[in-house]
Amino acid sequence: MPLTERKLLFSTETDQTTQVAQTLVHSVRSLSELEWLVNIVPDWGPYMKPHIDYLHRKFQWIDEIATPRIEHFLLRVIKAVKNKSVTAR
Repeated sequence: MPLTERKLLFSTETDQTTQVAQTLVHSVRSLSELEWLVNIVPDWGPYMKPHIDYLHRKFQWIDEIATPRIEHFLLRVIKAVKNKSVTAR
């Protein structure tokens, strides 16, 4: 589908952003999926840009801050459980 048709489909250049566009953008589950979506339709227009920016910040936070902290916490828990099982023997 040509870029102009994609822009029309998602109403990227009007203030009447379609429910389809919002649903598509908010169905993205990772930064790589978001980057793929932005490559498909490079200019989402001024009305969808805040949605794209929000999701970019959200996934960047997940990748850079949340995931490493959760991994660190889980590794500490696993280590503590292993230490308890060794001392219980």
